[in-house]
Amino acid sequence: MKKTISIITVVKDSEKLIEDTILSVINQTAFLNNNLNLEYLIHDGNSTDRTLEIIKKFSKNPNIIISSHKDNSLYESLSFLMKKTTGDYIAYINAGDIYHANAFDIINEIFKDKNINWLTGAKFFYNEKNQIIDFSFSYKFRNRLIKKCVYGKFLPFIQQESTFWRKEITKNIDFKYLSKLKYSGDMYIWKCFSKNNKLFTVNSFLGGFKYHDNQLTYKETGNTSLYLKEAKEFTEKINVFDAVIILIDSIFWFFLKNQLNISKIFNPTSLSFDNNKSWLLNNKSSVKHYSAWACEISDNQGEGVLGKKFINFLLDQGFEIKLTKPFTSTNIFNKNIFRKNIIIDKKYKKNFFENYVYPFFGIIFLWKDFLSGKKTIYVNYLPLWNFLIFLLLPPGSILGPITGGKYNGTVNSLSGFLRKYVLPFFNSLSLIILKFRYQKLLFSTEIYKIESEYWLNKKNKYYNFFTYNNSKQNSNNLIEKEIDFLIYFREHPNKGNNFIKNILEKLKDNFIIKIVGNNPFIDRVEYLGVLNKNELFNYLNKTRFTILSSENTNSLFCLDCIKSNISIFHNKNLPFSSELFEKNPTNVYGIDYNDEEESLKKIYSITKIEKHNTKKFFLKQNDFNNYLLL
Repeated sequence: MKKTISIITVVKDSEKLIEDTILSVINQTAFLNNNLNLEYLIHDGNSTDRTLEIIKKFSKNPNIIISSHKDNSLYESLSFLMKKTTGDYIAYINAGDIYHANAFDIINEIFKDKNINWLTGAKFFYNEKNQIIDFSFSYKFRNRLIKKCVYGKFLPFIQQESTFWRKEITKNIDFKYLSKLKYSGDMYIWKCFSKNNKLFTVNSFLGGFKYHDNQLTYKETGNTSLYLKEAKEFTEKINVFDAVIILIDSIFWFFLKNQLNISKIFNPTSLSFDNNKSWLLNNKSSVKHYSAWACEISDNQGEGVLGKKFINFLLDQGFEIKLTKPFTSTNIFNKNIFRKNIIIDKKYKKNFFENYVYPFFGIIFLWKDFLSGKKTIYVNYLPLWNFLIFLLLPPGSILGPITGGKYNGTVNSLSGFLRKYVLPFFNSLSLIILKFRYQKLLFSTEIYKIESEYWLNKKNKYYNFFTYNNSKQNSNNLIEKEIDFLIYFREHPNKGNNFIKNILEKLKDNFIIKIVGNNPFIDRVEYLGVLNKNELFNYLNKTRFTILSSENTNSLFCLDCIKSNISIFHNKNLPFSSELFEKNPTNVYGIDYNDEEESLKKIYSITKIEKHNTKKFFLKQNDFNNYLLL
């Protein structure tokens, strides 16, 4: 007897995406060859664009069932429709994502094995032109880790648009609970299935994920923070054994995920899809002088902004560079080429590999070029505590700005202990290595000036590179301030976040407060999301005050605030570099991050006095040029 597959699509305001998805379902070879029946349920959540009109073009297809009404979330409608399905096999696909033409034939063949109830294919990714721009095969999905929602947090996601299951295993889902979820319903479904079923991987092309600007979690945050925060509600805690498995599995996942990209580095005939949405030869022709590694170049991350500053600094000095970031390499001779080849990463929160493995991958890459005769540059991700980078880089490497902050929190956890006592020890190891291995050093700020002067005892040190600016000072007229506080919030143990949250809870009833970066989820405080530089300055120019994180008074965000005439509250236990500015910045106020009550009194006092800030400050143009005269 011929089997039936039930496909579900829940959609809202996706007029540019929905038709490709529908066509990928109804044009399956399984139906053309009469091997499988189709039941396709499409629900429109009361779209305000042409989405429903486009869906209704397919209403004459007897296999398509259309509904349209307002719902509370994607998963509310998905729960309702999944209970209504009559097919033997089930899957759901979002607008924009598409199935491969013979995907259903493949799963129909595989499900003939009665031991298989749940399967997922290789991971494929499309651009908005429906061109496949990347793919990778999957490693093992372990039930114990699926139950603890590891995939999507520590290891790669289970790709929903490539995943299919038998109808009978949906009995494991609590649909009432699923319908209440807004972001992480897929992770919850996988957890339910994993109680009694193994997830089998198929090394074939079943479906693909399309990159576009309408993804639900990215629309609100620019990252997956809301997804993972919601998933905590049903996630089991991982233990030490789980952590060991994750660490071991991550090695396999890393090479499977990046096998194509790794090969491109050594293959000059490889064609690669770049940020300009075109296919280009992966040009590895030799550039005279220098080979540079940057872990990222992006406007929504401090390290990315600092990396861009340093590369522009090199270009100002006439450097010709082969710039490589993870799996992308570009020959750069001037700033125009650099601007055209900047890859903007929408992802805000980096995973384990991006934070801690990619920097060492860069060391390997630079050694390869060093052995072929090039001079090498390591651009960014240079925290002072990471002594291994300073130790392992090729001889004579030019270092980008060294970064870091100082922990101001209490020691009530392992993380606090490491940051309070272990990382300062690593800082000292780094300074010893720097003393013997490098002739000149460049620091992003002067937060470690005392330590570096003590350990290094030499003149060739340059501080406060974060102020580097070769363009003219902004002399625009002052703008009316309508935002009381704009806060840059980042989830990180060093940032003194509890202090910031507690202060904002007490200020929110009396002030207009807005947040950028990560979402701290404070009621009645507006979260603006992840902003690019232009968007950020639009808000900064309308802002009166900010409160900096506890670990670094001289941050890039602080610099942006000063350029925008914002009065600053900072950790008084750390120095503030007033000598960097042409006028004494009397609108900078130190507060005690260990005394919330006293800090709150000072904030209220200053905000009453400074009703309208009309000061304007200009950065001193520090000379870093001698740093490159090696």
